[in-house]
Amino acid sequence: MKAKLLILLSVILAILSGAAVAENKFFPLQTTPTETILPEVMYPSNEKPEPPLVITKDPNVLKGRGFFYAEGGALYKKEVSVDGILATTSQNVATGSIRLVDQNEDAVLFIKDLTVPIEGLSGYKNELWLLDKRTGVVKKIFDNVIQEGSISSKNGFVVIRTTENKILLITEEGSLIGEIGIYGVSPIFSLSGDKIAYIKLKDISVEMGDPDMFQGVAVYDLATRKDALILKTAPDGNEWMIAGWSADGKRVYFPSVDSTWSVGIDGTGKRQETNKTTGAPRVPMFLSHLLFTDDGTIAFGEAEGLWAFSIGKDGEFLDARKVVEGTLGSSSRLDWLERGKSVISHLYGKTTTTVYRISDLNR
Repeated sequence: MKAKLLILLSVILAILSGAAVAENKFFPLQTTPTETILPEVMYPSNEKPEPPLVITKDPNVLKGRGFFYAEGGALYKKEVSVDGILATTSQNVATGSIRLVDQNEDAVLFIKDLTVPIEGLSGYKNELWLLDKRTGVVKKIFDNVIQEGSISSKNGFVVIRTTENKILLITEEGSLIGEIGIYGVSPIFSLSGDKIAYIKLKDISVEMGDPDMFQGVAVYDLATRKDALILKTAPDGNEWMIAGWSADGKRVYFPSVDSTWSVGIDGTGKRQETNKTTGAPRVPMFLSHLLFTDDGTIAFGEAEGLWAFSIGKDGEFLDARKVVEGTLGSSSRLDWLERGKSVISHLYGKTTTTVYRISDLNR
């Protein structure tokens, strides 16, 4: 319950920050300033971070594109050696209070946090930037966003949450495609890139402490350009974020009350996935981001540590096991480094990024 209250508080604070700058209009940029990769730099000996544990079964896949991570307000790139070890030197590719939002095989999505005082409060006017891993070009693509968004691996689209809690679909160049719903949070693309799941908010301005600010799980279909509320918020708990999609795109996973749940995209088959039986490992309700292996048989998620879940044919969690210990209340963004082979974990507010090889986590 304590963890849930912390999450709700963070969402409310983000909403208040967005409301404080509601008068700032946001539009796609007509021109996109670019910056080139900066020269390679060495960390001072007393500040050099520990390198991640392992990389991948086939490090040659990452040659040229390297490994990108955010630390200390900057975005860095590390080269990968032939034996799978990260270089000890880091190439600084962007600076400016940077926080990583999402990435796929070809691009990195991040924000520059331009926190500014507004009438004695802290408001946000964050810029959304994109780095092309193939060319090294870094460009600004949008203004006034919160650190929630997703970049599709299929069609070059980006979905973002603005400071006004609008969910917008844009191109990687920053052109506006359309607005999704009226107000919402936590947008995430399906693995196929043809749908977006998000949490729908009330269709009016949200007030702090509003008990029914969260309306439920919604899905937007890019083919039809329509969205639908597939699951209303349960009376005994709020669905406040999306944890991920199943590998086949048929189910959406989300935390609620004291466990993780899922529902079919047609709105049927709501099901509790964790903490179902006594004696089984108890999984904290907060899973920042679920990752599914290509064959859909295993999922990984972070909640006070890194968890592995065996998955049934219909997306059911068959068991849960903690494969990496974490700390109470910790949360981080979990992403693929090399799809199906290794995952990266970066803890918010910390300077360490860890890479885990799937073959090791499956033991």
